[in-house]
Amino acid sequence: MRAWLYCRVANGWSADASDHLALQKTELERFCAEHDLTIVGTTLVTGNGRDELLELVHNAVEQDTFDVLAAVSISRFGGDIRGILQIGQELSQCGKGLCLVRENICTLPDVLAEQAADNIEMGGQML
Repeated sequence: MRAWLYCRVANGWSADASDHLALQKTELERFCAEHDLTIVGTTLVTGNGRDELLELVHNAVEQDTFDVLAAVSISRFGGDIRGILQIGQELSQCGKGLCLVRENICTLPDVLAEQAADNIEMGGQML
């Protein structure tokens, strides 16, 4: 599977931005190696990153540039949870996945069916 790495530091980190971006990239490279993911590209962003992220998702859909978008944490996508969920949904609808390493979240399309089947029912309610 092809992975695209997304690394971002917020505004105000400009003096150390390259160091923080390099640390994120190294962590993602290790994750990809452990999960047999082939790295096909990396986006390094300082600041908001919203436009770059949306362009990256659009390219994944339109040009089939990668299978999974990997980031060290959900915080790298910013604080707009609705926007993050929309990005995950858009990727999923196109057969793409989203991996958030530190949260141990991975929405790879072939894993979704297994996750749904593994839900545990207690007292008639899904957990």
